[in-house]
Amino acid sequence: MGNNIRNIQCLTLSEMNDKLNNKELAEYIFNFNSKNKISSAPETTVIAYVMSYFKPLSFKRIAGTNVIINGTHGNYIVSFQLQEKIYNSLSKRTLSSDLTLKLCDSTTTDIIAKIGIEYDGHSEHVTSYGIVEDKRKDLSVLKQTGMVRLRIQPEMFQTNEEKKDVYRAVKKYFEQYIKLIPREKRSVKSGRTYIECPLCEGVQILGSQSCPVCLGDGSVKKNVYIGLDIEVFDTFDCPDCTKRTIKNCRKCRGTSFLNRNEAINIRREELKRL
Repeated sequence: MGNNIRNIQCLTLSEMNDKLNNKELAEYIFNFNSKNKISSAPETTVIAYVMSYFKPLSFKRIAGTNVIINGTHGNYIVSFQLQEKIYNSLSKRTLSSDLTLKLCDSTTTDIIAKIGIEYDGHSEHVTSYGIVEDKRKDLSVLKQTGMVRLRIQPEMFQTNEEKKDVYRAVKKYFEQYIKLIPREKRSVKSGRTYIECPLCEGVQILGSQSCPVCLGDGSVKKNVYIGLDIEVFDTFDCPDCTKRTIKNCRKCRGTSFLNRNEAINIRREELKRL
């Protein structure tokens, strides 16, 4: 892809509905506006793609323009907020974060970690002034809220793997905070409410990392993951090619990726040798 690409392939309302598997949520994002300013189609497309990796998703209108949008990450809740208003101490005004993701405890709803997503589609973001200004804004957000922001430019959002890289970055960010939670304080499992993870089928590891659905537990809450769209997670990093692609790699045949069945079978063979 050339470095002069400044657009992405946008989702139609029908495609967004298919991606999110939630008609009301798709319509809300597709037609989203903040202070009578309609969000751009590329921006809502990026938001929909990011949310889709945390299905199943729930959407509830509270009052007026207030809504609750939740997804799932393992046995945790991911709460989404579009155009969160944050005070900018430098300009003495508020600025908006395109999408805020908050990882929450499923029992107490306490916030464990949060990260912001910014889509930088306008050409001003790649000018010397724009780059510095964006860094100033990110610094202000970090100082005010403790939240880091991940900036996505069109050039970074062209292929399916590039889109997944955004999710992988958020997943990695969340999991470093999950590891800080004392194990005894993590969700206590009950055989009646948990089932074998429908994505990894209980093997816990897919490719080079823990399963993105159960986070390496091998099981998930039954009421949350029934009907999970496993096609969202169709490729996984080869465990033997994490540093560099090996052309004659026997596991991935030099592609650096594994499909779901390959990843499960490889992990099962590893477990047999343990």
